[in-house]
Amino acid sequence: MTRITAVATILALLQTAVFHAQAPMHTPDGWDTAVTAPPGTRVRLTLLNGTIVRGLLVEARADGLVIKDNELERGQLTSRSGSLRDPHTFVRAEIAKAQAEGIGEPRSGKQRVLTGLAAVATVIGGVLIGVLIWCKSARCHGA
Repeated sequence: MTRITAVATILALLQTAVFHAQAPMHTPDGWDTAVTAPPGTRVRLTLLNGTIVRGLLVEARADGLVIKDNELERGQLTSRSGSLRDPHTFVRAEIAKAQAEGIGEPRSGKQRVLTGLAAVATVIGGVLIGVLIWCKSARCHGA
């Protein structure tokens, strides 16, 4: 193997380690977490008028969330027809904050430390593999 292969291997392993060590980015209002949650996930919406609604996600759209089996924690829903348990569409413009339970939760200190250690071990392993590949080439044997 050539020196270029060794360098490419090291760079690929470093990129993989950095990618896996990064924490996911989330918007402050939680929209990205809620809109990417699978159907059936319990969500909690805080509306701009202060109303807090909790329910099951039926569908996530770019412009809103459809949830059913709604429960009011605070406030009231106005201009809604049918039962509170029926699916309702909440447009993004009226949502101040969205939370998907169990998704996007902050990792514990232990999980962050273990992820960091795994990233460091991957980098060290990549460097060692790269050095071994380089040493197996003709340059290491003096030829």
